Amino acid sequence: MFPKQVKLSLKNQTDLFLTAKKKHTSIFTILHQLSENPGVAVIVSKKISTKAVDRNLVKRRVFAAITSRADEILEKKYALVIRCKPAIATTPYLEIKQQLNTKLNEIFSPH
Repeated sequence: MFPKQVKLSLKNQTDLFLTAKKKHTSIFTILHQLSENPGVAVIVSKKISTKAVDRNLVKRRVFAAITSRADEILEKKYALVIRCKPAIATTPYLEIKQQLNTKLNEIFSPH
């Protein structure tokens, strides 16, 4: 299960959407920025599925895929917002995990 202290509340993070850098894949977009309040938020819109059950399944899969990197996210002080695209609804879990790890490696690697 994903640690609650790593979940990011988007209520006070309006500037994050305007100033964050973006990494794109075919199934999601990651907005990332160094922040005093590090954490992860997952956005699954109704475009992906009109059923809440399906949207929550996608959210749980994304959080499960990123759980192993939670400590690293807190250490490096990143605020991450993962915006899911419609293709994620039919994507297997292992592919979601692989793409997330690839993009997180790009984000966390020194430039």
